[in-house]
Amino acid sequence: MTVQFRPYRDESDYMALRKVITQKFADRNRRFYPSLGDFDYNRASGGDKFLQSLTICEIEDGTIIGAIWPGHYRIM
Repeated sequence: MTVQFRPYRDESDYMALRKVITQKFADRNRRFYPSLGDFDYNRASGGDKFLQSLTICEIEDGTIIGAIWPGHYRIM
């Protein structure tokens, strides 16, 4: 399986990342930073600048498996 990196595109990326976070937080042993609240706060307070700084991580079939953005511990 190959992981590919690309810039954030649109709201479908946002919804896919929300799903990744929600699925991880359902299992207490797989929780990680950021939480859904952290992600939404950064999106709301950072706006387009925040979204433009996101790097989407996806596998070969286009399934989003995470994201990276600048800052300390900002990897999903």
